[in-house]
Amino acid sequence: NQKEPHHLITKVWYLPDDVKNALEVPQIIFNRVVSIIIQIGLVRQHSSKMLYAMVALHWGQIFAGRGISYLQRLMIRWVTRGVVTPSQDKFTWVHSLNPEYIQMYQSFARGPSEAKDLKKFLHSHTRKDQLVKATSSVFGPLSSVLRQASSIVEFSSMGKLV
Repeated sequence: NQKEPHHLITKVWYLPDDVKNALEVPQIIFNRVVSIIIQIGLVRQHSSKMLYAMVALHWGQIFAGRGISYLQRLMIRWVTRGVVTPSQDKFTWVHSLNPEYIQMYQSFARGPSEAKDLKKFLHSHTRKDQLVKATSSVFGPLSSVLRQASSIVEFSSMGKLV
């Protein structure tokens, strides 16, 4: 069962983010479902036009957030398209993660070549990571403004209902 080196490194390096994202999914889904159910209940009780506007605002916020997320993914793909990653055929240093390959990795004849390939990989990975973070920092304020603006509008409209 031989695994691709890039896959192994990515799993090791990104494990905390993946775990964090996986743990947030049920909470996000639960929050959205509860919010929708509460809004439906309010609309059915009062059937005010303001409540219909709140439901529309909430759905608009969801779709706008997804749109911003989609644009961010497109921008990340566009920005990182110029980053050249080394061929994975030379990534034998990754197999040092598997105990059965430890002697191959410790071979003195392979040391300088492995170090050079690792340096190339780390350089391209670091550059790609920098570009992704720069793009995320550009889109971060946009999503924050969207969330805050929709929260302000929801709170102000709920204040009018009370």
